[in-house]
Amino acid sequence: MGRKAQFTDIEVFDWLGRHLAEAPSVTVQQVSKGTGVSVGSIYHRYGSMDGLLATAWLAAARSYRGGLWRPLSRGGEGPMRRIALHAGRWAEARPALARLLFCVPERVLVRGAAGESLEAMIAKENAEFAGRVAGFVERNGLNPVRAELGLFVLPQRIVAGYVGEPQIFRQVKPLILNTLFAMLPASNSSSPDAEDDSDDDLENVSDKA
Repeated sequence: MGRKAQFTDIEVFDWLGRHLAEAPSVTVQQVSKGTGVSVGSIYHRYGSMDGLLATAWLAAARSYRGGLWRPLSRGGEGPMRRIALHAGRWAEARPALARLLFCVPERVLVRGAAGESLEAMIAKENAEFAGRVAGFVERNGLNPVRAELGLFVLPQRIVAGYVGEPQIFRQVKPLILNTLFAMLPASNSSSPDAEDDSDDDLENVSDKA
Protein backbone atom coordinates (compact mmCIF):
# COMPACT_ATOMS: atom_id res chain seq x y z
CA MET A 1 0.00 0.00 0.00
CA GLY A 2 1.45 3.38 -1.04
CA ARG A 3 2.01 6.21 1.38
CA LYS A 4 0.22 9.56 1.08
CA ALA A 5 2.03 12.18 -0.97
CA GLN A 6 -0.33 14.94 0.17
CA PHE A 7 -1.52 15.37 3.73
CA THR A 8 -2.60 18.08 6.13
CA ASP A 9 -1.09 18.89 9.49
CA ILE A 10 -4.39 18.26 11.19
CA GLU A 11 -4.53 14.67 9.88
CA VAL A 12 -1.22 14.00 11.58
CA PHE A 13 -2.10 16.00 14.72
CA ASP A 14 -5.41 14.17 15.09
CA TRP A 15 -3.76 10.75 15.02
CA LEU A 16 -0.96 11.99 17.29
CA GLY A 17 -3.38 13.28 19.92
CA ARG A 18 -5.40 10.06 19.95
CA HIS A 19 -2.25 7.97 20.28
CA LEU A 20 -0.56 10.05 22.97
CA ALA A 21 -3.73 10.34 25.03
CA GLU A 22 -3.43 6.57 25.50
CA ALA A 23 0.34 5.91 25.22
CA PRO A 24 3.33 7.64 26.82
CA SER A 25 5.50 7.84 23.70
CA VAL A 26 5.51 7.64 19.91
CA THR A 27 7.95 7.04 17.06
CA VAL A 28 8.06 8.34 13.51
CA GLN A 29 7.40 4.81 12.28
CA GLN A 30 4.23 4.64 14.38
CA VAL A 31 3.07 8.00 13.04
CA SER A 32 3.70 6.82 9.49
CA LYS A 33 1.81 3.57 10.01
CA GLY A 34 -1.09 5.28 11.78
CA THR A 35 -1.51 8.14 9.30
CA GLY A 36 -0.41 6.58 6.04
CA VAL A 37 2.15 9.36 5.59
CA SER A 38 5.64 8.24 4.61
CA VAL A 39 8.51 8.54 7.06
CA GLY A 40 10.34 10.69 4.53
CA SER A 41 7.40 13.09 4.23
CA ILE A 42 7.20 13.43 8.00
CA TYR A 43 10.88 14.25 8.26
CA HIS A 44 10.66 16.63 5.29
CA ARG A 45 7.84 18.66 6.85
CA TYR A 46 8.73 18.55 10.55
CA GLY A 47 12.46 17.84 10.60
CA SER A 48 12.35 15.30 13.42
CA MET A 49 10.01 13.56 15.82
CA ASP A 50 10.64 16.31 18.36
CA GLY A 51 9.91 18.86 15.66
CA LEU A 52 6.57 17.22 14.89
CA LEU A 53 5.58 17.06 18.56
CA ALA A 54 6.51 20.69 19.21
CA THR A 55 4.79 21.87 16.02
CA ALA A 56 1.62 20.07 17.08
CA TRP A 57 1.71 21.65 20.54
CA LEU A 58 2.36 25.13 19.11
CA ALA A 59 -0.53 24.83 16.65
CA ALA A 60 -2.89 23.75 19.43
CA ALA A 61 -1.72 26.44 21.85
CA ARG A 62 -2.04 29.21 19.27
CA SER A 63 -5.51 28.05 18.28
CA TYR A 64 -6.76 27.91 21.88
CA ARG A 65 -5.11 31.14 22.97
CA GLY A 66 -6.27 33.00 19.86
CA GLY A 67 -9.76 33.13 21.30
CA LEU A 68 -8.57 34.58 24.60
CA TRP A 69 -6.85 37.78 23.50
CA ARG A 70 -10.01 39.91 23.58
CA PRO A 71 -11.37 38.86 27.00
CA LEU A 72 -7.86 39.04 28.46
CA SER A 73 -7.73 42.71 27.45
CA ARG A 74 -10.85 43.53 29.46
CA GLY A 75 -11.94 43.50 33.08
CA GLY A 76 -14.84 42.25 35.15
CA GLU A 77 -16.79 39.08 35.72
CA GLY A 78 -17.96 38.73 32.12
CA PRO A 79 -14.45 38.30 30.69
CA MET A 80 -13.57 35.92 33.53
CA ARG A 81 -16.50 33.71 32.54
CA ARG A 82 -15.54 33.90 28.88
CA ILE A 83 -11.95 32.93 29.60
CA ALA A 84 -12.88 29.93 31.74
CA LEU A 85 -15.63 28.74 29.39
CA HIS A 86 -13.50 29.18 26.28
CA ALA A 87 -11.89 25.79 26.91
CA GLY A 88 -15.25 24.09 26.40
CA ARG A 89 -16.31 26.13 23.38
CA TRP A 90 -12.93 25.67 21.71
CA ALA A 91 -12.75 21.91 22.42
CA GLU A 92 -16.16 21.44 20.82
CA ALA A 93 -15.03 23.28 17.69
CA ARG A 94 -11.46 21.93 17.56
CA PRO A 95 -11.47 18.45 19.13
CA ALA A 96 -8.21 17.23 17.55
CA LEU A 97 -6.24 20.19 18.83
CA ALA A 98 -8.03 20.12 22.19
CA ARG A 99 -7.00 16.49 22.66
CA LEU A 100 -3.36 17.47 22.14
CA LEU A 101 -3.51 20.47 24.46
CA PHE A 102 -5.72 19.15 27.24
CA CYS A 103 -5.19 15.37 27.22
CA VAL A 104 -1.46 15.09 26.51
CA PRO A 105 1.06 16.49 29.04
CA GLU A 106 3.00 19.42 27.61
CA ARG A 107 6.28 17.77 28.58
CA VAL A 108 5.51 14.92 26.16
CA LEU A 109 5.13 17.33 23.24
CA VAL A 110 7.70 20.02 24.06
CA ARG A 111 10.89 18.19 24.86
CA GLY A 112 13.57 20.81 24.21
CA ALA A 113 15.09 19.29 21.07
CA ALA A 114 12.78 20.73 18.42
CA GLY A 115 15.34 23.06 16.85
CA GLU A 116 16.37 26.60 17.63
CA SER A 117 13.78 28.35 15.46
CA LEU A 118 10.80 26.36 16.72
CA GLU A 119 11.95 26.59 20.33
CA ALA A 120 12.22 30.38 19.94
CA MET A 121 8.67 30.55 18.59
CA ILE A 122 7.37 28.52 21.53
CA ALA A 123 9.23 30.71 24.02
CA LYS A 124 7.82 33.86 22.39
CA GLU A 125 4.29 32.44 22.35
CA ASN A 126 4.48 31.49 26.03
CA ALA A 127 5.98 34.83 27.06
CA GLU A 128 3.26 36.78 25.26
CA PHE A 129 0.49 34.67 26.76
CA ALA A 130 1.97 34.89 30.26
CA GLY A 131 2.22 38.66 29.92
CA ARG A 132 -1.41 39.03 28.90
CA VAL A 133 -2.59 36.76 31.69
CA ALA A 134 -0.50 38.70 34.23
CA GLY A 135 -2.02 41.94 32.98
CA PHE A 136 -5.55 40.56 33.33
CA VAL A 137 -4.85 39.29 36.84
CA GLU A 138 -3.41 42.63 37.93
CA ARG A 139 -6.16 44.66 36.27
CA ASN A 140 -8.83 42.68 38.09
CA GLY A 141 -7.05 42.44 41.44
CA LEU A 142 -7.04 38.64 41.40
CA ASN A 143 -4.92 36.20 43.34
CA PRO A 144 -2.51 34.85 40.67
CA VAL A 145 -2.58 31.23 41.87
CA ARG A 146 -6.36 31.07 42.21
CA ALA A 147 -6.78 32.83 38.87
CA GLU A 148 -4.52 30.31 37.12
CA LEU A 149 -6.53 27.45 38.61
CA GLY A 150 -10.00 28.92 38.06
CA LEU A 151 -9.46 30.36 34.58
CA PHE A 152 -7.21 27.78 32.97
CA VAL A 153 -5.99 24.69 34.82
CA LEU A 154 -9.25 23.36 36.24
CA PRO A 155 -11.48 24.20 33.22
CA GLN A 156 -8.99 22.43 30.97
CA ARG A 157 -8.96 19.37 33.23
CA ILE A 158 -12.74 19.29 33.20
CA VAL A 159 -12.89 19.56 29.41
CA ALA A 160 -10.22 16.88 28.96
CA GLY A 161 -12.70 14.28 30.15
CA TYR A 162 -15.20 15.21 27.43
CA VAL A 163 -13.04 15.78 24.33
CA GLY A 164 -14.57 14.04 21.34
CA GLU A 165 -18.07 13.84 22.82
CA PRO A 166 -21.00 15.72 21.24
CA GLN A 167 -22.13 19.03 22.73
CA ILE A 168 -19.14 19.36 25.02
CA PHE A 169 -19.91 22.96 25.93
CA ARG A 170 -23.39 22.19 27.23
CA GLN A 171 -22.00 19.41 29.43
CA VAL A 172 -19.04 21.28 30.89
CA LYS A 173 -20.48 24.79 31.27
CA PRO A 174 -22.03 24.32 34.75
CA LEU A 175 -18.99 22.40 35.97
CA ILE A 176 -16.61 25.10 34.82
CA LEU A 177 -18.69 27.94 36.27
CA ASN A 178 -19.03 26.20 39.63
CA THR A 179 -15.27 25.70 39.69
CA LEU A 180 -14.54 29.26 38.58
CA PHE A 181 -16.65 30.86 41.28
CA ALA A 182 -15.28 28.51 43.92
CA MET A 183 -11.83 29.87 43.09
CA LEU A 184 -12.62 33.51 42.35
CA PRO A 185 -15.19 35.91 43.83
CA ALA A 186 -18.32 36.54 41.78
CA SER A 187 -20.19 39.81 41.68
CA ASN A 188 -23.92 40.21 41.35
CA SER A 189 -23.57 42.64 38.49
CA SER A 190 -24.30 41.74 34.93
CA SER A 191 -23.08 43.31 31.72
CA PRO A 192 -23.04 42.56 28.00
CA ASP A 193 -19.63 40.97 28.54
CA ALA A 194 -21.21 38.35 30.78
CA GLU A 195 -22.70 36.61 27.72
CA ASP A 196 -20.88 33.31 27.79
CA ASP A 197 -22.55 31.25 25.05
CA SER A 198 -21.22 33.39 22.21
CA ASP A 199 -18.45 32.02 20.01
CA ASP A 200 -17.28 35.51 19.05
CA ASP A 201 -13.97 34.92 20.79
CA LEU A 202 -13.12 31.78 18.81
CA GLU A 203 -10.29 32.47 16.43
CA ASN A 204 -11.24 32.32 12.76
CA VAL A 205 -9.66 29.28 11.14
CA SER A 206 -10.75 27.53 7.98
CA ASP A 207 -10.23 23.89 8.96
CA LYS A 208 -12.17 22.26 11.75
CA ALA A 209 -9.48 20.55 13.80
